[in-house]
Parts: sequence; structure tokens; C-alpha cells
Amino acid sequence: MPNTSQIVHSDSRLDVSYSISVLLPHTVLALAASLMLLGATVSTSRRIWGPLCLLTLFGTAICLGITTQDSASANNMTSDIFPVVQEPLGIVFQWFSLGVVFLVVLMTISSHANSPVAVEQYGLILLSLLGMMLVCVANDLIAILLAFELIVLPASILVFLNRRSRTELRQVAGDQTESVENIAVKFLVWNITASVAALLGGALIYGIGGITNLTLLRRVFDEIAQSSMETAPSPFVLSFGALGVVFLLVGLAARMWIIPAHLILADVYEANRSWLNAFVTVALGVPAFVVIVRVLVHTTIGIEATGQVVSLVVALGTMTLGHLLALTETRIRRILAYLTTAQAGFVLAALAVGFWNSQHPQLSRQLTNGVHAAVLTVLTTAVCLIGIHAVFAYLCGSNREIEYTDDLSGLIRHQPLAATILLVCFLSLMGVPPLAGFWSRLFVVASAFDVRVESPETELLVPLTSYFVLGMFVIVNCVLAAIVGLRLIVVVVFHPPAGQRKPSGGQASLAAAMLSAILAIAVGLLPGPLIDVVGTIEHPIVGELRDQTTSQQN
Repeated sequence: MPNTSQIVHSDSRLDVSYSISVLLPHTVLALAASLMLLGATVSTSRRIWGPLCLLTLFGTAICLGITTQDSASANNMTSDIFPVVQEPLGIVFQWFSLGVVFLVVLMTISSHANSPVAVEQYGLILLSLLGMMLVCVANDLIAILLAFELIVLPASILVFLNRRSRTELRQVAGDQTESVENIAVKFLVWNITASVAALLGGALIYGIGGITNLTLLRRVFDEIAQSSMETAPSPFVLSFGALGVVFLLVGLAARMWIIPAHLILADVYEANRSWLNAFVTVALGVPAFVVIVRVLVHTTIGIEATGQVVSLVVALGTMTLGHLLALTETRIRRILAYLTTAQAGFVLAALAVGFWNSQHPQLSRQLTNGVHAAVLTVLTTAVCLIGIHAVFAYLCGSNREIEYTDDLSGLIRHQPLAATILLVCFLSLMGVPPLAGFWSRLFVVASAFDVRVESPETELLVPLTSYFVLGMFVIVNCVLAAIVGLRLIVVVVFHPPAGQRKPSGGQASLAAAMLSAILAIAVGLLPGPLIDVVGTIEHPIVGELRDQTTSQQN
């Protein structure tokens, strides 16, 4: 077993100024969230809190720009024992988290104007955003898991605060509908169960490495993978590491709404407002993906095969079942929940390739890297889902929200802008060119087909059967997604209007939807800049080897 003390070759000096610089935007968020929660005790106009929240996001963006503009030089002097780091993956998703929450807050401006708990809700949104951004920079396993709970707890409170009335739900599902309180409790229990699984997985991984710092833990696993038979831990000990990968991966993927989480998500979608559905989906799913990449794909070197198997199995079941359920459903909120589950399957399919790339870096190519395909899928899918939820938030009436597919009948005739945005977002989820979703699907399929191994007979590289099958399943599921999308497009474009309903969601919700559609179109037409940004994300071991080679040449 490697001696951890031998790996810690850093000079024990902790540059406090670097940590403070990295945590500057997080400090601003923490102070703003605290002040907003304290502001709930003061009698003020409720209309000011939405703009104040947007102003806070703008200030946080300025601070984040300050801390990341010189990130390259800062990373060169980063100590191994730093509790926080600025990595390309973390930088990308910090900016993305800010943008996502900006769109969500835009969706709430009208609905929260007269809400008695508007202040508390904006404070809780900022607390969840703080957790989302801390997950991206924390360099310690315990800190990452705690930061994730900072996302889950405020989100659970928001689900309880924003539940719809029982009368409104009975109009949708009749007497068979579950009470809104039970749905909120189920959401909390599901997240507690997922947290327990993730914590157990983290404990088992710590048991192998004996340290929680990700940089040092990565080197411990790397030494284990390169050690000889005499010095390597016993297979029994390594099996605990593999079991830890299973628990941590399942616990985190549960927040990405894999099966059977689709049942919880569908109930939550029906029981809550559209803006909260968008927030819960992205606020839990995106950080879970970031943690999987940082802690599992980039850290647990030598036991990637376990991650490959789990990701493959879960991906195949999740994306297929999600699309099949969406095909048989008539309630639009549940259709959207099942489509969200199916998108998680696409992400896990790319992550399975990412685990293989980590295990076989010599056979991997950057253009078809699984992690890059997964990042593209997460970014493009989240934007489109927010756009759809924003359209639903805009179209909601004073007493009833969009519930059934028939509520969208002939929408193109009396709400042409909202209908166009809805069509753009659905077409992007279907992977139709020239929209953003097309490129993410293309990269997922290409990465799966590019997994090749050397043939013992011909010594040529041949496709690996399991990943070739995965690629075919992705193509089949793209066809299923197209069928679901075409079914909704027919309703929106060709069905006669079911009656004009005056939207009461406010122009801010429409603006959020419009921004999402513009991003989907812009990335589809000009994918180069986003692909270049995603291409900066690399395996830390590869980066360390490159730096060592550069220093030796100099």
C-alpha cells in the first residue's frame, strides 16, 4: 500500500491569498443569501427582491471574472494541500451555474411580485447556487459532499414552499393524485437516501486512499495502479474501492434523475411551479455530474472498469425507459420529466466512455473524449429544458398551468413567439441540426464508436463490442426522442386551438425562454467556441505529465 506521507511533497505552506481569491464570488453569494434571509424579518416591498437577486448575480459574475482571468498562472503555483482549486471543468460550470440561476430568477420576477415568501425563496436560491459553485472548486472529498448538501437542503425547502394547492392538482389527476405534502416528503427522502449512498461510497474510497484531498487521493490511486504485484493491495481491499465507486456513482446519478428517480421527478413536476421544476432539475443534476467527473472519472485511477459497467447498464435502461414512458404519456409535465430522465441516460453513456478514456489514455483521442461529449450534453440539454419550463411559466393562466398536451393545441396561432421557442427547444432535445442538441448527440455517438481495442489476431484497432452496442442504442433513442418531439410538434402546429388563454407568467419568463432558444440556435450554428472551451477540460494526470515534460524540456 502506498505511503500517503511520501506523496505529500508540498511545502506545507498554504497561500491564504489564493484561497481567498478563489472563494471571493462564493463569499459574495453567502453574504447576499444571509442578508436576504434576514431581510424576511423586515417589512419591505416584495417587488425589490427579484431585481436585488439579479444584481447579486451580476456582482458574483464580476468577482468570478476577477478570480478566473488569471487562472492559468494561479494553477501553476497551486499547492497540493489547497482546499480549493480553479480547474477548467470547475470554471466552465461555475459560469454555467450563474447563467442558469439568472434564467430561473427571471422566470420568478412576475410570480414572486406578490408572494409572501419571496425573500426567503430568493435567499434559498442563492444558497443552492453557493453549493453549486463550491462543488466546482472544492478540492476535498468531504467538502464536496457537504457542498452538495448545501444544494439539496434549500432545494427541498423550496419544493415544500412552492407546492401547488390540492384543489389545483385534483383538477389534473382527479382523486388519484397524491397529496402535495407527501410529494415534498418523498423528494426529501429520496435525496437523503442518495446522500447516504454517496457518503458511504466516499467513505469506502477514503478507506483505500487514506486521504480526502483530491489531488493526493488521485496520486495514491495512480501509485496503486502502477505498483507491482508484491506491493499492490490485495484484491479484497481493492474490491472495497470498487464498491465505493458503485455507491458514489449511484448516489450522485440519482440526482441526475436516472431510473427509478423518474417517478419522484414526475410527481415533483406536477406538484410544483414551472420555474421550480427547472431549478430543481438543473441545480441537482449539473453539480452531480461535476462531482462524478472530478471524484470518479478523474480520481479513482485503476478501478475505472467498475464505473464503466455501472454507467453502461444505467445509461441503457435510463434513456430507453425514459423515452418509452414519454411516448405513452399525455400529461405534458410528466412527458418532460421522462425526457429529462432520458437525457440523463445520454450523459451517462458519454461518462461510460469517459471512464474508458481514463483507463486507456493511450488509445483515446481528444475529439471523441467521453467527458467532453458528456459536458456538451449537459450544457445543451440544461439550456433547452430551462427554455421549455420558461415557456410553460409564461403560458400559465391565473388559476391553472399547462398540464396536458392538448393545452398546447394550436399554440403557434395565438402565441407564435412562445410556440417558436418551444419548438426550437424540443427540436434541440431531439438532436435536429442545426441546433445545439445535434452536436451533443453527435459527440456521444462518435465517442462510443471510437472506443477501440487492439485485436490479438491482426494487431489492428477494432471497435469494442459493448461500446458499439451502446452507440447503436444512443441512435435508437435519438429516433425515439424524435417521435416524442414530433408528437408534440404536431399538437403545437397543426391541431386547432383549444381556446385562447391569456398568459400570466410575465414578460420576464418569456425573455428567459427567448434567451435559451437563442443560445440553442447560436451554439448549433457556431459550435466552435463552445467545443474549444470544452476541449480545455482534461484529465489531471494528463495535465501533470504534460507539465513535467515541459519542465524537463526547459
